[in-house]
Amino acid sequence: PKPACKIIGEAWAQMTEGDGNFRMFSFLESQGAEVTVEPVMNWVNYLMHSTRCRIAEQKRVWERMPSAARELSSRVGGILRHQKDLLLIGLAGKLVNREFERLRRALGGLGHPLADQATLQRLAEPFYNHKISGGEGHLEVGKTIYYSVNKLAHLVVSLKPFGCMPSTQSDGTQAAVMARYPDVFFIPIETSGEGDINAYSRVQMGLG
Repeated sequence: PKPACKIIGEAWAQMTEGDGNFRMFSFLESQGAEVTVEPVMNWVNYLMHSTRCRIAEQKRVWERMPSAARELSSRVGGILRHQKDLLLIGLAGKLVNREFERLRRALGGLGHPLADQATLQRLAEPFYNHKISGGEGHLEVGKTIYYSVNKLAHLVVSLKPFGCMPSTQSDGTQAAVMARYPDVFFIPIETSGEGDINAYSRVQMGLG
């Protein structure tokens, strides 16, 4: 059986195929690994989920606002406006995900089902606050745990351009993740000036 390798990381580096990530997909396959790439839809879902969380937080602010601070009609209007926004983005999410799943089934199950964003947020929360924005935010931490504990990947590789600060921040928390989940195998790879040889050797060690 082939070792399953899940690719995560900076949005562009984890999806491109070529020099931008040291041709990592083809290298992994040449070493006998089965590569699982992130669908673009996961990124779209993350953006919608983040927007939904932000709107829900704004709605709670209006609900907690003292009546004396605003006229009652203005307060109620603010609550209703945010409730409408929550319903709209929730409906948009359901429609987009339904179409993705229809396409996935039409292609014979090519690609894996999308991970639930609320689940990823819950898994990452002890290590990375979901309100921290930039890059994929908490997603890298949540996906590392999700794909490992659910036995969907033997190895998780995070790809990023050199100096990608958001992804480097989440890499910093992965030591705590691996201390909590000893079965997690995680390797961060930067497309830095030291070239691809160092990256390849680290990935080979991880596969071994």
